[in-house]
Formats: sequence, C-alpha cells, structure tokens
Amino acid sequence: MKNKSREMQTYILSQVEKHPGDIATLICKRFSVTRMTAIRQLTKLIDQQKIMKSGKTSDSRYFLAESKNKLVDLKIEKTLDEFTVFQKYCGAELKTLPENQYQIAEYCCTELINNAKDHSQGTRLHLETRWENKGIAIQVRDNGVGIFKKLKTELQLANLEESLLMLTKGKVTTDSNNHTGEGIFFSSRAADRFTIEANKIKYTKDNIENDWFYEKTDLKSGTKITLFIGNKCARILKDIFQEYTNPSDYHFDKTEILVELSRFGDERYISRSQAKRILIGLEKFRRVVLDFRGIETVGQGFVDEVFRVFQNKNPAIEISYRHANDNVTFMIERGL
Repeated sequence: MKNKSREMQTYILSQVEKHPGDIATLICKRFSVTRMTAIRQLTKLIDQQKIMKSGKTSDSRYFLAESKNKLVDLKIEKTLDEFTVFQKYCGAELKTLPENQYQIAEYCCTELINNAKDHSQGTRLHLETRWENKGIAIQVRDNGVGIFKKLKTELQLANLEESLLMLTKGKVTTDSNNHTGEGIFFSSRAADRFTIEANKIKYTKDNIENDWFYEKTDLKSGTKITLFIGNKCARILKDIFQEYTNPSDYHFDKTEILVELSRFGDERYISRSQAKRILIGLEKFRRVVLDFRGIETVGQGFVDEVFRVFQNKNPAIEISYRHANDNVTFMIERGL
C-alpha cells in the first residue's frame, strides 16, 4: 500500500503541470482508485508543500509549488508600467485564483508597484509571490527612502508615527496632481491581511479578525508591503469601493480613523492634541468614523475639538464612532 501511495505521488508530481484541473480524475483512471483516495494523495503533497491548490471543489486546480512562486527584481524607471509587470511576471499564475481574489490581487499589486515607481525615490523594485497552503502572499518592496519618512518630509509632520496616522486616513499623497492617495487605503481593506514596513515601523491590518497591529521593526530603508489573500477569501473589490464611495458622484468620501494611532510615544491621555492630529485632512471627506478600540477614556478637550470645534467648522461632515467603551461613550455624550 505504501508503494502504491508513493507511486501515485510520483505520478502526480510528473503530471500536475499538464493537468492542473483534472489531475484527480487522471489518478483515478491510472490507478483504479476512488476520487477520495486521489484527493487524499493530493492533500498529502500539499501538506508536504510540494504542490499548491487554488479554487474550491469542482474549480480546484493544482500546481507544483516551486513553479508558482515568483521573485522578480526590476529597475525603477519612468517607463516601468505596473500592468505590464503584473501580467508578465505573475498574472498567469494569479489568474488561477477565483475571480474575486484575482481582482483583489491585480488591484493591490498594480497600485503598490505604481506607488513604488512614483514615490519611493528608489532604484530597484522587488516583486514576490509565495503560494502557501492557506493562500497567497504578495510582496512589493523598494530600496527608496521609506514611505513614512517621505510623508514626514513632504507634509512637514512632527514624526514618523504621524505619517502612519495620516496614511491610514486615505487621500494622502505627495503628488496630488497625479495621485489620489487611495491605493494603500483600499489595498489595506481588500486583502485578508495587509502589512506595511518602513523606517523601523510595521503596521498590519487584519481584515479577517477585524484588527490591527503596530510595532517596531528592523527595516530602516525602503518600503516593504506584504498582502495575504486566503483560499477562503470571499471579499468583493467592488463592495469595498462602494462602502467608502458616495453613490451620487462615486467620489471616495468616507474614512475610518484608529484613534489609538494618534497617541505617540509615552502619551497615555487622549485629549485635544491627539484630536488635532486626527482631524488633519478630514475636511476632504463627508463621512468620518472614529474607532476607539483600545482606548480606555478620552479627555473633555478631545471631545470638544472633534465634536464641537471641528463639527461647527464642517457641518456637512458626518462624524460617527464605534468600539467605544462606557467611559468613552459617557465623555462623548456629555460633551455633545
């Protein structure tokens, strides 16, 4: 039995590239076994990371692991076209994904390549795809100045942490004539998990757990962005755009702010100074959602700055909040 199992696995490895969609049927015919037995052998090879699987049930396709993974190093120059790079180096492999996952991969990948070309001030671009048992990881990395340092310099911000806060709002760009500043905002919401590293800062947005993480990293120069799309990802790119877009004119008009990101260093209290950091640039939006997860309480100054001063200056902007505990809710309602 062990010899037959080994024989089937050897056969799979020799034929899977030619028969990615019907390899299970081929095994059944060749070895006169049930489909369940064929799938069991395929699963063993997946567990050994010798082959990869994409799609579900009747749409399942199998590939040799080493043939799917890509690592490309490119020179950053004006003629570099993100769509050409995507199609040439990873489009065919990614096309084996379900359509919703492929659209997310194409959008994120091309946006990130374009950002590296136009903003990084680097000379080299690395594009890598890693097929894993649970999904695919796509990484775009450059050797430039680092996105947080670039924003700090161009926007004259106080520190690198403020650059991260600004970046998560959306509509942040150092070249408003050619870029809307939407790419990273939507990419970070499209993938199952999105991580950006630069200038010793690492920020992760986990859309499966609806959570986020901020930590220090050793990466000093350049920007490294990694996104992960799981096999079970059912997210639809169009739905994500619609969530943050005004249906009457299709403009990107909604943002979400993680209040915790306005707290720098050893700051413990959320008051007026943190409110002012949060409010920078929000006049570009019509809907603002403040996310208070991780915040124990806020000061009266914070509430006054956001819900009275800013709101009076911008009556057309709708401000809402979520994940507020009883203390935060009390302070907000008390100040209204």
